[in-house]
Amino acid sequence: MSDRGPLAMLFLGLVGAYVALGWIADLSIGSSGVTLAWPSAGVAFGAMLYFGSRWWLLPAISIIVMHLTISTVPAAFLPWSVASNVCGALAGVYFVRRRQPDAIKRFDVSVGTSVLLGGIVLSFVSAAIGVAGLYLSDMAALNTVASGILRWAIGDLLGVIVITPVTLLYLQYHFRKPVEAATQSTHDASITEQRLWVGVLALTFLLSLWLRSAQPSYALAVISLPLAALIWGAVRLPPAPVVIANAVVWMVAVAAISQGFVGPRPDSTADATSIVAFLSVLAAIPITLSLGTQQSRQSAARLLHRANTDALT
Repeated sequence: MSDRGPLAMLFLGLVGAYVALGWIADLSIGSSGVTLAWPSAGVAFGAMLYFGSRWWLLPAISIIVMHLTISTVPAAFLPWSVASNVCGALAGVYFVRRRQPDAIKRFDVSVGTSVLLGGIVLSFVSAAIGVAGLYLSDMAALNTVASGILRWAIGDLLGVIVITPVTLLYLQYHFRKPVEAATQSTHDASITEQRLWVGVLALTFLLSLWLRSAQPSYALAVISLPLAALIWGAVRLPPAPVVIANAVVWMVAVAAISQGFVGPRPDSTADATSIVAFLSVLAAIPITLSLGTQQSRQSAARLLHRANTDALT
């Protein structure tokens, strides 16, 4: 009984995060008329991975609140929107838990692969239901269904890639019992280096945005400079600051691209889909590298602990 109060507060906090990220996504609607990314999917997916499918009410309530307040839709489409977000998350969670039952207990490459594949399942199930709802609600033409499914799925997938790790790490750090010293990972970055990394990351990101707006021919700089800083962090720092920075960088990049701050806005669904697919691949790189680095650190820490405590050694 005593756990219900904190869980209720957490639930409300996650609903707030879902709605806030949905509002940010609505602000990033470009000239193609669609959001480039749906980060709210990562909140629902991460929470349901941690607590189980019984938390399906999280996306259901959150999307209803969104559509009744900040992002109104025709009444005919509301049940389709709820179904797409709930069923997509349920399908993704079912896939991950069947493939990796202990997914929430570890932070390694194997778990990351399972979560990514589950995110793909989530994205396409949600897209199929959502676009079907758009068509049946007379909000989309039949000849746009296929491209709409791909566009919806890619937007959800980017949200899953950048937000799900943040959600999972927060829940693990908040609820998990203290880890034994033998399983604690070590990292080489000092506090000074971590602060330096934050400064360099911010500087490179701002510089890349300025270069892209001042010289359109420097489009690659928008990606290469902050990506290099994120890779540095993935190699040297613990996972938490890396996944948070990764989410911030790519969400700001999506908003800047959709509003034309770093070049022309995507003029069509095809343009938007291509951009988001490219960003999804890039956003996965620091996460994957951080997973592998963390796995190596934990293995080294266990071996060192065993060497120092095992009577045979």
